[in-house]
Amino acid sequence: MEAPESAKERIHSLVEQLPESQLDAAERVLAYLKVRGEDHLLQALVEAPEDDEIAGAEEDRAADEAWAEYCRGEGRTWEDVRRELADE
Repeated sequence: MEAPESAKERIHSLVEQLPESQLDAAERVLAYLKVRGEDHLLQALVEAPEDDEIAGAEEDRAADEAWAEYCRGEGRTWEDVRRELADE
């Protein structure tokens, strides 16, 4: 009696059955899964629950003002923010 196929064997079999035109896509998916397993931040972000909390009026006003500041060119560069955080 043969031992049941492992997940790796089933994946290998699926890859062997793919047409050449799908191999690049399969490679990208497998590479993503490999990186996702190694990158704990990415994994946490992917698995985080969706924020379904409704923003309040104060948050909406703050977001509108922040967007208006950005549109007026009043935003700060990432370098400035990093310097500011490093000084704390």
